[in-house]
Amino acid sequence: MDHDYDTQSLAKAYELQGHHREALDIYVRMNRKSRGRNPEILAACNRLEKILEKKKGAAEAPRPGLREKRSLPALMEQWLALWLIRQRKTALDTLMLTRHQNRINHNAAYHRSIK
Repeated sequence: MDHDYDTQSLAKAYELQGHHREALDIYVRMNRKSRGRNPEILAACNRLEKILEKKKGAAEAPRPGLREKRSLPALMEQWLALWLIRQRKTALDTLMLTRHQNRINHNAAYHRSIK
């Protein structure tokens, strides 16, 4: 990019569009040209450096569950616990279905007997 077009307006436009690195680069070059005498440019540099640090920290922060390493025994224990829960749920579903069918059969037999 031609650095002759480095202006505060261009840097602000980059910043508003989320291109913080490009905006900071322009502000740094402008700061060098002004020899650090423009407080507005210095403030913009500080602001953008903080934003980029936050972005860098957020990108490097481990997300829970994705990067944590677990031992095989711990994973097997968790899998077994989930498997047992599923087996119990299946057994309960079967029991509930059987009870429901028994009620239907009982009601049908009752209604046949009163006719």
